[in-house]
Amino acid sequence: MKRFKFFLALSILVTMVWYSCKQDLYLPEPSKTEDQEILDFLTAQGIDLNDVEILDSFVVYQDDAGWDKAALLRNIREGADPVYELPAYPDSAVSDRQRGIPNANLLDAVAINRVNNLKYYIRGSVQSDCGAGWVTAIGEAMNAWNTGITNSRVHFTQTMILSQADIIVGSDNDMRMPSDRRNLPSNVVARAGFPDDEEGRPYKYVSINDAYSGWSSKMKTIMHEVGHCLGYRHTGTLDGQHIPGTPSQDEHSIMNTGDNMAPYFTAGDQTAVRRYYPLNMGPTPPTIVSATNVGNGVARIKYSNPLAATNPYSWVLVQKFTTSGVFIESKYFLSDYPDGNGVFTLYWYNNIPGQTYKFRIAGLNFRRDASTNYSGYVTVGL
Repeated sequence: MKRFKFFLALSILVTMVWYSCKQDLYLPEPSKTEDQEILDFLTAQGIDLNDVEILDSFVVYQDDAGWDKAALLRNIREGADPVYELPAYPDSAVSDRQRGIPNANLLDAVAINRVNNLKYYIRGSVQSDCGAGWVTAIGEAMNAWNTGITNSRVHFTQTMILSQADIIVGSDNDMRMPSDRRNLPSNVVARAGFPDDEEGRPYKYVSINDAYSGWSSKMKTIMHEVGHCLGYRHTGTLDGQHIPGTPSQDEHSIMNTGDNMAPYFTAGDQTAVRRYYPLNMGPTPPTIVSATNVGNGVARIKYSNPLAATNPYSWVLVQKFTTSGVFIESKYFLSDYPDGNGVFTLYWYNNIPGQTYKFRIAGLNFRRDASTNYSGYVTVGL
């Protein structure tokens, strides 16, 4: 009996070991590393990985910009914002236009209730490591953002209280700056990042390479890095979106990485800033030019923006109603490329043929946290 029990126990043990080994053969493959997730995502965005370097907590892009690593992973895993309708006029392939935040990443812009009251703090390391000229240049650059662009909501003031700062400027030799803000490569004058905060804050840190105390274009450099903190990419890169209305060539843009040292905003820069941060969307609504049945349940709506030069729309929100005024649904449309008369076109698909609907439109800024009033109703039978 004891011998039987021994062999029974041995048999069970052997079976368990065999089963365990067999299970090991079917273990799932290890998940991607965080770095590989990031590289795959950036590749899908069309970004040249030769322009990318992954540090401990920061993903460098084209040397002087990039993303907070944790925030980028969060955005990758959470996915893009809700789907919107395609624009009537597709983006033209122009390489040197100003570029901004991808249209799906609405939360990567600075919130409307923050952008007009941004506070910056200059760490003592700027003067001690980089020189008094940089301190002066920072103040001049921030003032240029305040006054150099008409009809812009962007406004900076200096604070002497570190905890109040939206943007902190320091030396790359400053041990109180984040680790990935320190010890910049010798070919990098300064470095910032793109906004990625769910609360709508700008990117928080600008580091200045302490080896560039004699740099001849300090003001332009700070203006450029602040542009990154607000979401603007380098002119002519593959990242981000072409900003409608900016010129096909703009080598003097503040966001150009070429030899331009002039600390001035071009007309294209002005357009780019108003596109994301207009001073006031205002009560003036879009004007509906026409609404037409184009067949198969498709309504074509043409509209114009009476204040397009100063308060351009990034989006329009279109609401659909029954003829008796009962709300049915709403959709966002990109407001991208007008025709030669300044008229924009959108198409609302998948309506019920034979039905009659009423539509109305409101214009919105990029982040969709400011809008105009709604237009009057327009009726179209399908």
